[in-house]
Formats: sequence, C-alpha cells, structure tokens
Amino acid sequence: MTYLKSLNSYKLCGLMLVTGMLLAFISGVLAPGQGIVDPATPSSDLETFMDERLYAKVDNDEWTHVTATAYVIGHVLMLGGIAALWPNRLRRSPEDALTRTGVLSITIAAAAAIAGALGDMTITEVIKYGRTPGIADQDYYGYAQVVNILDVAFDFVILVTAFAGYLALASGLAIRFGPGRRRNAHIGIAVVSLAALLLSFVGYHYLDAPLVQIGAGFLLVTTLWIVVLGVWIYKEDPQLLDEATGD
Repeated sequence: MTYLKSLNSYKLCGLMLVTGMLLAFISGVLAPGQGIVDPATPSSDLETFMDERLYAKVDNDEWTHVTATAYVIGHVLMLGGIAALWPNRLRRSPEDALTRTGVLSITIAAAAAIAGALGDMTITEVIKYGRTPGIADQDYYGYAQVVNILDVAFDFVILVTAFAGYLALASGLAIRFGPGRRRNAHIGIAVVSLAALLLSFVGYHYLDAPLVQIGAGFLLVTTLWIVVLGVWIYKEDPQLLDEATGD
C-alpha cells in the first residue's frame, strides 16, 4: 500500500496497463475452449464446434470462473492504464483524433471481452442448474447455446474493435514520434493490426477458422507492444506523454 501511495498518476497508469494487459492475455489463453485447455476444434460442422466450445467451459467450470474473473479484472486495469494516452485537448494534428479513436475502440473491445467472460460464467451456471434431477435437457440446453452463440459474437467484436483500435492508436503515435526506430516500429504495428483486422473480418464472415486463428495470433505482437507502452508510461517517457498532457 505504501508503494502505491508513492506513485503519481502516470506511474500508476503504467503499472495498471502492464498488469492488466498481461492478466487479460494469459487468462484469455488459458480459458477453457481456447488454445490450451480443451480447445474447440475448428470445423466446418458448426454444430460440433459449438458443442465442443460449450462443454469445454462446462466440464472445466471452476477453471472457467477463475479465468473469466481474471479476464474481467485484467481488462478493467488495462482501461485504467490506457487512459493515460487520452489527449487532454484536440489540436490541428490528426494524431489526437487517431489516438482518441484508438482508445475508444479499445474500450469497446474491453467491454465486449467483459461481456464474453460473464457469458462464460452464465453458461456454466445454466448447465449446472439444468443438470438438477427432474429437469429435461430441452429445458435448459437451448438457453446455454444461445449464450454460447452470443459469446462467439463477442469474440468477433473483440478482435475487430481491438485491432481497429490498435491500428488507430499506433498510427497516431507514429505521427507523434519523430523519424527513427519508434516511428518505424509503430508503422509496423499499424500494418500488423490492419492485416489482423482484415483476416479476422474475412475469417468470421466466411466461417474460415484458419484465417481467424491467424488474425488472433497477432494478439501476441500487439500485447507485447501495449506492455511496452505501459513501461514507457510508468517511466513517464516525455516523447510519449508530452502530447497527451497538452504541454
């Protein structure tokens, strides 16, 4: 507690951004039905895929609750941290508009992520209730699948709005930084985000699982980038923060 009291607003924002981003990423990867714990097999048979996704969460219900809770906390912390980049006033430079667009889009992605985590918890509770003796499958299974389908929709919103936000934010920061490695790196992040955005959109539209997986794989790159931004905010990097503070 003494350490937290010693932090100023930027140091605290940087700490929240790093902690929140890492917590959200790790808990998302470890969530049942994802890449490590009982992953749902991409399939052209949508019904089979949805069933695998649902029962992966239900069969690991305690772990589903743990990862979903960590996922929510991680995104709340991330939002608190990324607020440090919000420009205090608009200028003639397009960077402020791009930065605001990026932060707002990332906020929408975080809201969808939180809704998806709550949906995972709801699925496990519906199935738990439905398995009570005397209740027929048809009385509860349909409700769980509706939430499961909504969860897939939230995944789509997360990927599209997150990568759109990263694209706008990286573009804004590329304008802010002078010529050099930082600008080139942020141009690279913007290109990666654009490619991931297109892959995710096309993949979901045509139900092409490999395209979605490739697009989602770029989250590793953007996560590392956001963590670096968090470290820079914590260190009160003047090149990053001067424009955000309106100095």
